[in-house]
Amino acid sequence: MSSSAKEQQQITSWRRSVYRTGLEVLRTDVAAWLSTLFGVRITAENVFASICQGTVLTSLHDWSHSAQKAEVVLSPSRDTTTEDCTAEFAEWAKELHIPPEFVPTTEELAQERNEYKLLACVMQVARCFGKLYPDIKALPEMVTIEHSLEEILKGKLDWTGAVVGKVPIADIKNVAHNEGFELSECGRQDEFGRHFFGQTTPVFVRRCCQKILVCIFDEWMPLSLYLQMLGFLPAAEDESKDGSSSNSN
Repeated sequence: MSSSAKEQQQITSWRRSVYRTGLEVLRTDVAAWLSTLFGVRITAENVFASICQGTVLTSLHDWSHSAQKAEVVLSPSRDTTTEDCTAEFAEWAKELHIPPEFVPTTEELAQERNEYKLLACVMQVARCFGKLYPDIKALPEMVTIEHSLEEILKGKLDWTGAVVGKVPIADIKNVAHNEGFELSECGRQDEFGRHFFGQTTPVFVRRCCQKILVCIFDEWMPLSLYLQMLGFLPAAEDESKDGSSSNSN
């Protein structure tokens, strides 16, 4: 196999790992948020099917438009079909300025397709909730982390204090050590608490859904994978190893 073909294969493997990790985090975080919000048990295993039924979308819509936002019930207050839920949710998404590519279609809900897209859409709704209703306490872990990053960058939050998702330096070093590589510069941080790993642009490292992740251009990926892409860690030999360290943290 030529070097260019190997590079392309490695890039494909990285992309798959980022997708898998992102989907796992979305499942876990969205399920936990909806469970807290509606007071019912929704798991990472059934969250996609629960949303595809349409009731979740309708309930989110009705709750956000209710004068009594503390009263959250996971059931539509009126007779609706999946088509009604989808159409209403699509219009509401426009009001929230959610990009159209995130909004599910009736066919996707009915056939339970494009899980990543649908969960990402619900996460976007949660982000909008956080901005529209600052007093809301129950938000996905990822949204809470992202909000704290914004507060740190604005100088409203001290990163040296108790910051949600903050990862001890020792844990970051362990990720590198478990992959068989020692990082000499992983303790260096900038004035916002972003980490340097030998690169010129520092990055935030946070723990979310039991995974140590790095924020790159508003996207999250496993720290181990990020280090591989920087060239610090040896590339995974196969997909089964890819992202394994993030699963163990």
